[in-house]
Amino acid sequence: MAQAINAPLPGGGHLIVAADRAIVDQMDMKLLGLFLGAFTLILTVGTAAVIGLGRLIRSRLSTIEDSAEAIMAGDLSRRMPLDGSAEEFDRLAMILNAMLNRIQVLMNNLKQVSSDVAHDLRTPLNRLRGRLEAAERMATEAGQQEKLVAAMREADDLLDLFSSILAISEIEGQTVRSRFQMIELDELIEEIAEAFHPAFEQAAMSLTLMVEPARILGDRQLIQRCLANLLDNVLAHTPPGTSAAISMEERGEWLALVVADDGPGIADEDHEWIFERFARLDNSRSTTGYGLGLNMVAAIAAAHRGEARVVPAATGLTIEIRLPIGPSLANKPQG
Repeated sequence: MAQAINAPLPGGGHLIVAADRAIVDQMDMKLLGLFLGAFTLILTVGTAAVIGLGRLIRSRLSTIEDSAEAIMAGDLSRRMPLDGSAEEFDRLAMILNAMLNRIQVLMNNLKQVSSDVAHDLRTPLNRLRGRLEAAERMATEAGQQEKLVAAMREADDLLDLFSSILAISEIEGQTVRSRFQMIELDELIEEIAEAFHPAFEQAAMSLTLMVEPARILGDRQLIQRCLANLLDNVLAHTPPGTSAAISMEERGEWLALVVADDGPGIADEDHEWIFERFARLDNSRSTTGYGLGLNMVAAIAAAHRGEARVVPAATGLTIEIRLPIGPSLANKPQG
């Protein structure tokens, strides 16, 4: 193959000049091969770099997400991880950690104030109740005795309030985890239900169970108190004829403990708020209670690395306690 130029000459002749194109074609093919090779190399390196960067970012975001979930679950001691690179993620993590440190200080101060007040007032209240009891024994008139007994009931209510505040503070401090051991949750639920059946019958209500063998790592007394608070809430805030149920459902590595009733329920905007300390739906505060029952439920769930939430339902109120599942019951002794 050649490329030629044909030029006419005077006298009728032609001049033909031809050049071999093989070397040029070979050079073109080599250049094309080099271009394709370089393009493939750049594409491969670029793809690997993007994938590697994506995995690095995903890994950093995953650790931040894990820390954020732990913080939302109540572990305010967790912080965003640092790798010492001083790059954008590290700078963001340091800013978030500084914010979390400030929030923890404020929360600890608030909890410390309420705990200190509760602790400091228990002693004078105990002395006051003792003096009221002594005065009641010395009173000779029925009217005086009745007023003194009513005053002692008020003092007992205040003592119960302060005891609840101190108990919640201890639970939120998560020192209770040192007492955790394996609990047969189904047996515990059956015991609580049996203890509450007379109260439900007296209130013309029903209580049913739908449980199966399950174990969790936790504190038996705290779980009992959690369930007792939920059942007390049903008894206090639903009318006669209400049906309540306690059920369990395994969801992967988690166990959902659900207490549901078909009572009047609450507004959707109150679903999160009812777990706050001193939260009461009665703004006039004319009903009994101090708004600590569900707050303690949420604190107990968080101490067990779980959470408490309201599950939307067509009727009534459904509260779900999500707890991590313990070892299998496959080797559980029978009898």
